[in-house]
Amino acid sequence: MNAQKTYQELLNLDQDEKYAYQYYLRTGKELSFFQAYAVGIDNPAWEGEPDFSRLETPEAQKHFAELDAIFAQDADHEQSSDITLAEKLFILKDYNVEIQRAQRYIRMFPHRHDFFEIECTLRDSGLHYIGGECIEMHAGDICIVPPGARHNTYLYPDGIMLNIKIRKSTFENVFTNILQDRTALSEYFVKTLYTAGYCNSLTFHCGDDSFITDLLLYLYEEQFSGKPYSNKVIDGLIMTFFAYLIQNYDDTLEFSSASSNSIERIIEIENYIRQNYKDATLKSTAEHFYLSPQYLSTIIKKQTGKSFTEIIRTIKMQHARDMLMNTKMKIDDICEAVGYHDTTQFIRTFKKQFGSTPKQYQKQNMA
Repeated sequence: MNAQKTYQELLNLDQDEKYAYQYYLRTGKELSFFQAYAVGIDNPAWEGEPDFSRLETPEAQKHFAELDAIFAQDADHEQSSDITLAEKLFILKDYNVEIQRAQRYIRMFPHRHDFFEIECTLRDSGLHYIGGECIEMHAGDICIVPPGARHNTYLYPDGIMLNIKIRKSTFENVFTNILQDRTALSEYFVKTLYTAGYCNSLTFHCGDDSFITDLLLYLYEEQFSGKPYSNKVIDGLIMTFFAYLIQNYDDTLEFSSASSNSIERIIEIENYIRQNYKDATLKSTAEHFYLSPQYLSTIIKKQTGKSFTEIIRTIKMQHARDMLMNTKMKIDDICEAVGYHDTTQFIRTFKKQFGSTPKQYQKQNMA
């Protein structure tokens, strides 16, 4: 990998940005997403000079101003237009992770997404708006945005930011090791996965760390390499990325806002389940927290959207998958190790979780 070459390529403007830059030089303003779309749709082949005339009529200015106002409204406002970007459209097929460069000179509208997004500022700075807060992003800052959080980012003209998108739907299965340790990062991911409506961002301040920069540049290069097993390589690099953040920058992290007591309580409960997944039952967990089983079941469902049974089944399957891929244990032994007494039931549950039987899964992923 030629990190310097990749870095220089990131400095170059793409075609959308070139048009937006010309508009910036002409007016001193950035194009909005909708204005950029209007210019691009008039010239899909990107030939010749851009035509900004359709943006400058009184009718057009009023139209785009109204669009901006609607999307700037809070989601609770009756006139707001709250858009959720779906992972099936914004993350490459067969990939758990996709990385791309944030655009400059184009203002993105506030939006949500059903996947994780990690904003990595490599050069200069920018602004991140989330939950009514404005967070200034500097070079070396790594900001994790959870699914469901309404946000948008403004990148300064000379800035470089890479956006890493990670599927929530596969996070528990692919990055399960991150959830096992009691670190600030693991507890943060537990909150976002198991607590309905948790929308706080988490920022690490890494400063001028050449390892982080090179790792992100390698991720970006790997994304577009076209090499076989690129998706697997990227998954592995993301695990390294998370581990490095925990190892070196755990003491720098900042949350966008404080968590409520109810959220903290459900995280405490979930951590107990994760530590005692093999034998934990609804009754034994309720007794541990001095609650009735019915009340515990109610608050788990209310806060996470999942039942106790669904949560513990997912955790057991995560451990089973890890044993299958990282040990030489037999299926019967793995079944017993995660608390199942019926191998047939274990295989059926595993197939429902991962789409194939344990042996099929092992064969597919060890190839």
